[in-house]
Amino acid sequence: RIFGMSQELEAAISQLVAANEILKSGLERQQQTERIRRQFIADVSHDFKTPLTLMVSYAEALSEGRPGQEKEYCDVIISEGNRLSGMVGRLLELSRLENGADPVEWSIFCLSEIVDEAVGHHRLLTEKKSLTVIRESEEPFIIHADFQKIMRVVINLFENAVKYSPEGGKITIRAIRQENLCRLEVENTGQQIAEEDLPRIFDSFYRADKSRGDGRSYGIGLATVKAIMETHGRHYGAENRENSVCFWVELENADVGEEDDEP
Repeated sequence: RIFGMSQELEAAISQLVAANEILKSGLERQQQTERIRRQFIADVSHDFKTPLTLMVSYAEALSEGRPGQEKEYCDVIISEGNRLSGMVGRLLELSRLENGADPVEWSIFCLSEIVDEAVGHHRLLTEKKSLTVIRESEEPFIIHADFQKIMRVVINLFENAVKYSPEGGKITIRAIRQENLCRLEVENTGQQIAEEDLPRIFDSFYRADKSRGDGRSYGIGLATVKAIMETHGRHYGAENRENSVCFWVELENADVGEEDDEP
């Protein structure tokens, strides 16, 4: 009987080893695929940047002194070219973040300054959709992070909220203390995200529901949020609430209350 148990144990171990090799091989293939994807995005974005710049420059030159309709056509080319250039720029930014080529530059700043910038930058869009923007904060939070990167995080989350809010909807920006962290939430009323899509909503180029929005989203904004928060070593996420969707990030509070021993 002991011999039989030994054989069974040996067979079980062999199966585990074989399964582990399969998992290891699958993980290596997944990592290789991810590296290829990132390199492809970086290469394509870089190659697009120069021709787009030239296209816009020539269209601007052609539009000078042109009669009405011709100038209108040139203006459309300029507008769409600038939009594509902006998207290419965001792709390059995402590529640098994912490849670790854009390290965190730590600083101390007030969170409300960034929120003011994000809300003010999109004021025309919120007014056009008759959106109500509500700000709730337990206190003025002083954050220890990369100012420019967290600015991008807040702007991307607010842009996402504006885009998916219905006409006359509501966006709530909420800051909550959680021990030594600040949880920043951007919540918008409107259609919820399917629960099975929530774990992947921050993946680049992933779109949960193609019927949401105006078709111009390419999944760059939330992927950039993910990359920035991971470079900071902080959590982020999204969750459905009653008649709304909430995106959140955790930020480190700066310790400014204690006196430093150093001069």
